[in-house]
Formats: sequence, structure tokens, C-alpha cells
Amino acid sequence: MPYSSNPSRILISKIKHASWALGLIFLIIIGRLIHLQILQKHTFFTKSRKNFLRIESIPSLRGNILDRNGQLLATNRPTTNLFWEGMGKAKLGDFQLSTLRALETILGKSIIADEHLFDQIKYAERRYQKVLLATDISFEQLSQITEQLNDNKNVFISTHFKRFYPYNSFASHVLGYLTRMDMEMYGKMGVEKVLEEELRGQHGEKLKTINSIGRNLSEVEIKKASAGKNIQTTIDIDLQNIVEKVFPQEYTGTFIVMDYYDVCFLGLL
Repeated sequence: MPYSSNPSRILISKIKHASWALGLIFLIIIGRLIHLQILQKHTFFTKSRKNFLRIESIPSLRGNILDRNGQLLATNRPTTNLFWEGMGKAKLGDFQLSTLRALETILGKSIIADEHLFDQIKYAERRYQKVLLATDISFEQLSQITEQLNDNKNVFISTHFKRFYPYNSFASHVLGYLTRMDMEMYGKMGVEKVLEEELRGQHGEKLKTINSIGRNLSEVEIKKASAGKNIQTTIDIDLQNIVEKVFPQEYTGTFIVMDYYDVCFLGLL
């Protein structure tokens, strides 16, 4: 009987080829596992760490702008914002609802009745996230929150600094103003723009540990922020006030007050 017609030999041959193929595939899998688990261990470990570590910028305190006598023309005013911070609960409990009612009384605004805001709070509660409830709250409101809701984990207060011009629009064409660009504030005109680098200072950095659902587990400052430099101008704000008040609004032109000896501007319009 011919060799090719022997069923048993054909079956044995196929089994041998299949065994060799399976063995080769098994070796490839083993080699790939060794490559990933041993040779690439450090690479993947670094990537996984980056998934949970975030570096955030710490804004620096912008420098002050002063007149020739040291009076503040531009400075920074602290503003306090109020947030609701979620604790990972599936739904709001009675204690949390009572907290929201207390905040409604203190702030003088609806929170629970505001469908959009209340939905945001419920979502943030489940996801360990923050929701802004009020901006630039007053000292009286802050005092009441501190007194009535002290150590309440859902209540989060954040203070930052906002640019403040004590004389409002006086000398605004000289001082300039700030504008937001890429989530940061930059000088747009005047001294604020021309001396941006000096006023800006150096931002700091903090390293935050975030879990898979976005909750902040810990944070540590890795670089301190340094405040910007104070800039003293030759402007005399008292003279500037007089210049702007006496110059008729219906007229166009320029009003300049100079120090003859120092050759500097004291008032400019």
C-alpha cells in the first residue's frame, strides 16, 4: 500500500507539524512576556507612575506698581472662592443636604433648587470632584462658614489673588491691565505689559498624586513660587487725579506734568 494512503502515518505527520507550530507559538509568547515583564519593566513602571502623578503650576504673586511717593497704583487683592468637594458617595445624605441648606442661607442664593448646579454637585459627590458654589465671598460669609461648618469635608475654601487698582481708572492708560491667555494672566498694555517679566515673578510647582477616578490623594510642593518685583514709577497719583479731573472730557489732546529738573513725567493724560 502506498505511503500517502496510510491514514495513521498521515495523522502522525500532522500531529508532529501541529506540535512544532504550537511549540513555536509558545516560545514566541514566552519571549514576548520576558521582553515586557523584564526588559521593559522600568519603561512601563515609569508610564504607570505618570498616570497617577501630576505636576501643577503654583502662580507667583505679581509685583506691585507704585507712584513716586510709594502709594500703590496696582497691587493684589485676596479673593476667596467656595467649592463643594465630593466624598465618593453614591447619593447625597441628610447631613449633606443640611449643609447645602446652611450654605444657601449664608450665601443668599439657591443651590438645591438650581437644577443645573445641584446636578453638578451630585455628580461631583460620586466622582470626588469639586464644584464652584460662589466666587469672591465676603469676610462675613467666610466667618459664618468657618463658624457653622468647621471641619466639614464637603466644604472647600480656596483663596487666590486678583489684580487690584486702588484708584480705579486713574492712570489706567499708563498702568495698563491684565488679560488671560492660556489660563494665565499677562500684561496687555502700559507698565503691566512693558515690564511683564519683572512683575510676573517665577511660578512654583507641586506634585499631586491622583487615583484612577481623579481624586487628589496627596500633594507636595517641589518648587517654591517667587514673587515679582515691585516697580516704582515717576507718576504722582495726586497730581494725576488733578490732571484727569480738570481736563474737559469733551476735549481731545494731551496734558503732561513734568519735573523740570529730573525730566520725568509726574502726570500724563
